[in-house]
Amino acid sequence: MSKLTLRSTALTELESLMLMERMSDAVEFLTPKSREDHLTDMQSAHGTYLSIYWEDEMVGYLSLILDPDGISVECRRILVTKSGKGIGRLAMLAMETYCQETLGRTRIWLDFFPHNARGRHLYQKLGYQKYGETVCDGKALELYEKLLNVN
Repeated sequence: MSKLTLRSTALTELESLMLMERMSDAVEFLTPKSREDHLTDMQSAHGTYLSIYWEDEMVGYLSLILDPDGISVECRRILVTKSGKGIGRLAMLAMETYCQETLGRTRIWLDFFPHNARGRHLYQKLGYQKYGETVCDGKALELYEKLLNVN
């Protein structure tokens, strides 16, 4: 039995998410969001926040945004505070299952800063492939996607 579970993020967990974003190692790989931005995404009909729990301790979260194409989900953010335990990999796999089974989506895409070698390694290991590059707020981003198996 997996020690990892994904749960719909409760509004009461928002402050914890924001603290996680401001941790020294997290700031290198993502831009912290304001409370209002998180609330907008959480309460959007197209947004889903999932808290990542490891042995009943909240250790991160995922932010997903449904694309209007009816096929794709943007994994806007994954943040895991405990490294070296395989939690990120397990969270990504659980997120893929959630996207297929709960959201009915068959494509996941994400972006990340080019200096995030650890993220790139994980995404490639899980079968994500680079399909482009872009610039947002003057910062380069790599774009990766994965097509999920359709049974």
